[in-house]
Amino acid sequence: MEGKRNRGEVTAELSEKVWARLCRENALVASEVWVDDARRVDFVAYRPHRPRDRSSNHATAAELESGTFTFVEVKSCMDDFTSGHGRTFEGDENWLVCPLELADSLASKGMLPKGAAVYSPDARGALRKRYDTSEFRQVRVAPAIELIWAMLSGCISAHRHTYAEAHTRTRIYTHQHHCTYARTHKDIDAQMNRPRPLTRSRPVLGPKSHP
Repeated sequence: MEGKRNRGEVTAELSEKVWARLCRENALVASEVWVDDARRVDFVAYRPHRPRDRSSNHATAAELESGTFTFVEVKSCMDDFTSGHGRTFEGDENWLVCPLELADSLASKGMLPKGAAVYSPDARGALRKRYDTSEFRQVRVAPAIELIWAMLSGCISAHRHTYAEAHTRTRIYTHQHHCTYARTHKDIDAQMNRPRPLTRSRPVLGPKSHP
């Protein structure tokens, strides 16, 4: 039961499920994305618009600009949800991922976030949509190039950190090359001596910090 585990354990488990699903369904996925100077989103995923009759692997500018961004916030409990942090639902699609007990509690109290679908693990551990207020979603304001840069810049910034500074882990997944760039202090030290991407590696979980 989720209630017998601490917030960090619940968040870590939910985050792994989110990461796995987003990587299956999108072309680009990043965690801990700063969408502006004040707000960080737990996960941002992106997939370009691809007409069914397109045979080329190269997306056009129009397809990239009209792509879909999914913002995902992970919450482990009511205290986490009401903390005032991590409730940015401004993508084309927005998810709140949380334990089922929290989802039901939010619904019963009229506290479901507007413009977001709420996902919780089922008995098998797969994420299932429990509630949906997407009809209240507002049109995304940030342009595609701005959000893609935000997704990429976190990985670049982590690569520039020193050994002492690189305690947080940023990860980014590119579907086309089936690779994950995992930036930890060990990876950064190794790449300073021999710069090369970490390919075909298992995603490294970057746990969410809590106040």
